Amino acid sequence: MRIHIKFTAIILALMLLAMPAGAVSPWAKTDVSLADALGLIPYSVSRLSGYITRAELCELEICAYEAITGTAFPKSYENPFVDTDSPYVAAASYAGLVNGRDDHTFAPNDYVTREEAARFFVALAAILGIEPEGKPESFYDIYDISAWAVEYVKTASAYGYLTADYRGLFLPEEKLSVEQAIIVMVRMYSDVQPKIVVESGETFAPYTGTGDYVYNGRYRRNDPDDVFTDGPITTKAQADAQMTDITVDIWELKNGEKVPGKLTLTVHKNIAGVLTEVFADIYNGQERFPIDPDGTYCYSFRTTAGTSRLSEHATGTAIDINPDQNYCVYSDGSTVGSLYAPGENPYSIEKFGDCWNAFVSHGFTWGGDAWSSPQDYMHFSYLGK
Repeated sequence: MRIHIKFTAIILALMLLAMPAGAVSPWAKTDVSLADALGLIPYSVSRLSGYITRAELCELEICAYEAITGTAFPKSYENPFVDTDSPYVAAASYAGLVNGRDDHTFAPNDYVTREEAARFFVALAAILGIEPEGKPESFYDIYDISAWAVEYVKTASAYGYLTADYRGLFLPEEKLSVEQAIIVMVRMYSDVQPKIVVESGETFAPYTGTGDYVYNGRYRRNDPDDVFTDGPITTKAQADAQMTDITVDIWELKNGEKVPGKLTLTVHKNIAGVLTEVFADIYNGQERFPIDPDGTYCYSFRTTAGTSRLSEHATGTAIDINPDQNYCVYSDGSTVGSLYAPGENPYSIEKFGDCWNAFVSHGFTWGGDAWSSPQDYMHFSYLGK
């Protein structure tokens, strides 16, 4: 049987009880608990929420290196900095993982920006011998990235460690959260230790659908040229000409019971077959995951919120599933939808559940954890935006 989850998910529920203190975001809970189970989180970490400091990221990276390689990282180097006595900072500096602010100061308590994090992550990946699998992304705010950081940012995006948000922005000055840093360590672990697999369904049922993409901590990037074979979409007339309708079987909730139903969606014609397979996998899954036919949709010709760039919904390559029960949370705290309660509300999408598995194994990206803002739990996109 092909297993599509490459991590030891069996132990996650138990490890949640032993994790360091701090509220973990719903989108990060599974990966953070996995990181704790794999020994990727230093014992000294006392919080899992908020932004990560430069000194904390040094310790996290060295702890991850030791867990991934099974080799102790030497920590006896002379410390070149006058503002920290951390052996982890000294070791990270000696190894070339980090630079100081100058020759003698490190600023250990400064928060790490995303462009700084790109350098941290690329340097550690190089030490671990990890090669990028993808191509560097193009960012709409490329000119906002510091000159020294541009190549690091491009390389980090090729690794899949730091990617664009839903608007195509990198946001170089945005601070990196503790959760985001931990999740990158999990992805590095999966790159080096690819044979860690789920052997049973004690926590999550093994995926048995028709998709062929093996998720290893990052989402697949599909080539737009393979979708837009009739040319790019810039107007509604062009979009309308490339759409088609599909009708799929779904489970609906009626009077508390799951009953068979139908859903008709307007989608891009070149992913109609893929989406049909996705919904067949959901329908045939053990969960009988219910879908609200009144809220779920794919094609809508509009721009992405807060930008002039066309949304993936405008090209029929993104879909929102049960939007009211899988809300979108923006950085200012505002939401679209009323809740997100996986494991409690049957309409909410759970990572590694049947709905998530069906989409991701067919090459879709989930907005719940693919970028830092917003957390868009309803959103699956074929082109990763």
